[in-house]
Amino acid sequence: MEKCYDFFKCKKTECVIQTNNHLVCWDVDEALCDSYNSDLDLLQKLFESKKEYCELCLYYQEHNNEE
Repeated sequence: MEKCYDFFKCKKTECVIQTNNHLVCWDVDEALCDSYNSDLDLLQKLFESKKEYCELCLYYQEHNNEE
């Protein structure tokens, strides 16, 4: 399965997803997703969980059934 950092051409090499090939971003709260982590307080008010946020993500929508 294509990794999220390849899909988005992400350069955040400190992200736990880039350092552990066995993880998928929607299962890791510490993933450095741009939108989710840029304003966590605001997003916690909009979304009850990271999973709820991820359901809006194009990568999640295309890849979450491939596991």
